[in-house]
Amino acid sequence: MKRVNVALFVALVVTGVLISSPAYPLRYLTHQAVTFEDDPIRIEDINVREIWKEKRFESFIRCTVELRNGPRTVEAYAIGFVLCDVFNDYLSTYRGISMNEINENNEISTTWDFTPHWGFEPHEGWMAYTAIVYVDRVRFADGSVWRQDRAKLSDKMKEIGVLFQEEHLIEPRIVMGPQ
Repeated sequence: MKRVNVALFVALVVTGVLISSPAYPLRYLTHQAVTFEDDPIRIEDINVREIWKEKRFESFIRCTVELRNGPRTVEAYAIGFVLCDVFNDYLSTYRGISMNEINENNEISTTWDFTPHWGFEPHEGWMAYTAIVYVDRVRFADGSVWRQDRAKLSDKMKEIGVLFQEEHLIEPRIVMGPQ
């Protein structure tokens, strides 16, 4: 009986140490870029991770995107982020906007932080798992604006397996950036 109590005590202590360990709060999300041939700027790399705040069960998502511009100078751009849970059920959509100019054929890296939402209200302790990233809009130096085709984007999301409860939810919240 004493061995069982000691084993139970050790298991509880180890669990407590793991939960309070500094390595526990940082968790990487899976991510995928959705690109199309007519995208004027290309997504080269994505780094998406959940950052835990000091308050337990409260976090935000940090998204860093590396982009390569095409043959036209870009004045501003918007990157879309669709966040899903572990079951690929839709959680939130965000649009990170940057007014950092990108000269033709150059690369740039931009980071945005998003506060988690479940539906339309802030949610503590959410469980985002998948981030899908796409080029949403581009404003060129000549003033013209390119916009992502929503129908193509929605079809691509369905191919990936994102489960939207309502199609209009693909419209993102706007977050100015970069951070």
